[in-house]
Amino acid sequence: MSAATDLHARLRAATDAAHRALHHHPFMVQRFFAPQMTMQTYAAFLQAFAPPWSSLHTCAVVGMAAHASRWPALARDLAELGHEGQRGQPLSTPDQALGYAYVLIGSTRGAKALRTRVRSQLPDAPTAFLDPDGADEAWEAVLDHLTHAQLPADREQHVVEAALRCFGDVAKGFATAAVLSSRD
Repeated sequence: MSAATDLHARLRAATDAAHRALHHHPFMVQRFFAPQMTMQTYAAFLQAFAPPWSSLHTCAVVGMAAHASRWPALARDLAELGHEGQRGQPLSTPDQALGYAYVLIGSTRGAKALRTRVRSQLPDAPTAFLDPDGADEAWEAVLDHLTHAQLPADREQHVVEAALRCFGDVAKGFATAAVLSSRD
């Protein structure tokens, strides 16, 4: 196994529990996948992703920012719903950007199923954020970056820590979303 393949495998293993926890987060189970989703729940879902996506989008330290075009679509969808997305903390290193890109760009690959659900429940909802044109290409760019990164062990650890922080940011967003959407 190459060092880059090891980094991808390490990221996958290190983030597996966090990934599964988001899929089973009470907000997703009880609100987003409730029999009847509300527009407030959808807006709260989008707001949960605003801080990490804005962080990745504004990161100029690595080429991942070019693939982080979901932020403008997310901001437009939120504005159309009468909300503003909270900005996240700036990412200051290529390792942080790579960790966030691994999580967020990886998440766009599952957006098609979420888009189908939103459109079936809320046909008038804006879904530009969930229409990830180029998601496969962006994911391939992340994998390519992992393949060619050739990072020493301490920097690989920084990438893993950033990916876990990103999952944590989304989980915090889901916790807030649960409170916001409970006002339906």
